[in-house]
Amino acid sequence: MIVCDRVLVSDIDGTLLRAGRPTAGLETLRWIIDRDESGMRLVYATGRTMQSVLDLVRDGTLPEPHAVASLVGTEVWLPPWRRADAAYAARITAHWNRERLLEAVSAVDELELQPEEFQSPYKLSFFVAGEGPVREVQRRLRETDLRCRTIYSGGRFLDLMPERAGKLAAVEFITSRWDARSAAVLAAGDSLNDRDMLVHPRFFGVIVANADDELSEAVTGPRLHEATLPFAAGVLEGAEVFDFWSHKGQPPPRPSR
Repeated sequence: MIVCDRVLVSDIDGTLLRAGRPTAGLETLRWIIDRDESGMRLVYATGRTMQSVLDLVRDGTLPEPHAVASLVGTEVWLPPWRRADAAYAARITAHWNRERLLEAVSAVDELELQPEEFQSPYKLSFFVAGEGPVREVQRRLRETDLRCRTIYSGGRFLDLMPERAGKLAAVEFITSRWDARSAAVLAAGDSLNDRDMLVHPRFFGVIVANADDELSEAVTGPRLHEATLPFAAGVLEGAEVFDFWSHKGQPPPRPSR
């Protein structure tokens, strides 16, 4: 079992990368991670597939993580990255019926299935034209006995997934595997699908300056920092605000601003 005192959790696109390319601060972040010997672990919580994450690691774009919550927290991956964690999959499948969900919402106007690479047995992903189709999907689901989470983000993405899934659920599963329940966790993101992990009462949350407006409007909390810098530089800013790099043991009080 891995024992660690700090866990850095970050979204990828819009947080560490811009249009798939590294951003200012990412090399500094890599330098810190490569030289850390005190038990810090890096987790990516992303809408990307695991193969896409591995491609970015192997070509040197991203530092190698210790775990990945892929496809918006519907899969958990741990080294040596051979297959998604079966125990996590078993945990989230209760009351999940993908086929019936697809049938229930397929007639909603302005709802378009995303490409197959963004689908999974535990996720249905759509492009949507604004909040109208989202409200209609939610209305139709209320009229059924189907249970799921609906996550609308970026003004055009809608994900349906099991009630027990999501980025926060995946991160909590990972940290429990590492016996990291007393570790400090810093979570960074830029869109509404990061919301649950950013406002967790035990985590420190960092909203990068380039985040979607609706995220800043939707989240508040005593351990939340809205960075003045964008992308990876904003993650570094938040880590400095919370004295995350030198932290040992229980999370310290939030510094006054």
